[in-house]
Amino acid sequence: SLSKHDDAQKIIKSCHKQVAVIADDIGMATSLQCKGLVDLLPDNNKSHWSLADYAFDLKTTADGSPSGFSDQCWRMGYDIQAQFYIDLLRLAGREITMFGFITVETFGDYQVSIHYIEQWSAEYRAGLEKTSDYRSRYLECVRTNHWPGYGDDWKKVTFKPWQLKKEREFQ
Repeated sequence: SLSKHDDAQKIIKSCHKQVAVIADDIGMATSLQCKGLVDLLPDNNKSHWSLADYAFDLKTTADGSPSGFSDQCWRMGYDIQAQFYIDLLRLAGREITMFGFITVETFGDYQVSIHYIEQWSAEYRAGLEKTSDYRSRYLECVRTNHWPGYGDDWKKVTFKPWQLKKEREFQ
């Protein structure tokens, strides 16, 4: 279905694939080297001028509808990804204002859709707020050399009662 979607094919054919981007982000009194791998970055020599403001990621999804994919964006942190790549590309010298997602559903007739997050939208700002918080926590871990986690002890796997009940139904 992806090969039959006209707009998706135009984007894919006119983009550089798997573009590594590395840039120094100077902020919060320290510099961090940031890295990312952009799935699709329009080649300005091949792509239509309207794509110049975009970078794209290819995603699979259970629900590619506007509402369904927006829910997935919120759940999976794609707002963070969009904000990070918009800003990372700017630091590397490539100005974009939109981060697009080409989605392919994982069931049925594998519908394809294209969604985007626009720079300075509420969704972008939500990603920026989360990224700023994560960055602060990371810098604190570097400063103190303390990396919180689940601890070193081994954890026993335990199912919830409803999960065990389901298992007994199949026996």
